Amino acid sequence: SAGFNPGGLASVPHPAISGTYSSGIVDDNVGSFSYVHPVRRGSLFIGALYYDGGDVTLDFPSGAQSTRKAQQDIVGLMGISLGRNHPVSVGILGKPYRFELAEEASASGIAVDAGLVYRTPCPQLTLGGSVQNMGSDVRFERDADPLPTTFRYGASYLVAFSPFSALDAANPYKIRLL
Repeated sequence: SAGFNPGGLASVPHPAISGTYSSGIVDDNVGSFSYVHPVRRGSLFIGALYYDGGDVTLDFPSGAQSTRKAQQDIVGLMGISLGRNHPVSVGILGKPYRFELAEEASASGIAVDAGLVYRTPCPQLTLGGSVQNMGSDVRFERDADPLPTTFRYGASYLVAFSPFSALDAANPYKIRLL
C-alpha cells in the first residue's frame, strides 16, 4: 500500500483502482481514491485523499454568528515504484496538500514519502522500511508546525496456513528532514 510503503507497489501485477468513503459520528467525512498502473520496471501511482471536518458555528465579538466548514483538507498522491522482479524495490510518493480551517486560514505545501522493500533469499521473508511526511513546516498565518514525520519498518513471513502473517512498527518523530 502506498500509504505505508511506496516501495511495495513495484510488484503490483495488474492495474488496480481503490476508493473509500466514511462518514463520522460528528459530521465529518473522509474519502480516498487511488489508481496504480504496472509498467515494465515497476508501477505508477496516482490518488487523492479528502477530509471534511463538518460545520462549526463561530461567535464573533460583535455578536454575529457564522456557520463555516470546520476543516477541509485535500492531498494529491503521485508516485513511482521501481524494482519489479528484483530483490529490492524502491518507491517515492509526492503529496501536494492544501489544508483549510474555518474557511479563514489555509496552508499548502508538498510532503514526500520514500520506501524500500527487500525480498530476502528466504522466499517466505520480506523486509521493508519507509519514511513518511518529509517536507517543510505547515504554516497557518504566522505559526508553523512540523509535518508528522514517521519512520516505518516491518517484516512479513509467509507461513503455510496464512498468507497474512506480518509484523509492522512505526516511530513518529517530530524532526525536520528537509
